[in-house]
Amino acid sequence: MESKYFPDFIVDDVIIEIKNYWSEQVQAKMESVPATMQYRILYEEDIKPYIDYCVHKYGKDFTTILYDK
Repeated sequence: MESKYFPDFIVDDVIIEIKNYWSEQVQAKMESVPATMQYRILYEEDIKPYIDYCVHKYGKDFTTILYDK
């Protein structure tokens, strides 16, 4: 059975994936991206400054403030 791939985000026609680690599954997903599209994989060290900013500004439960339930 073939799986469908849904990216985490698409920003300015660039696929953004957030991952904890590289795996064969990640490799397969990235190989399924059309050649006409770019992709970027972000790891913890890439997004940590943004998370730290949100925690500093809004507290550790910032997702309850920033997002509707």
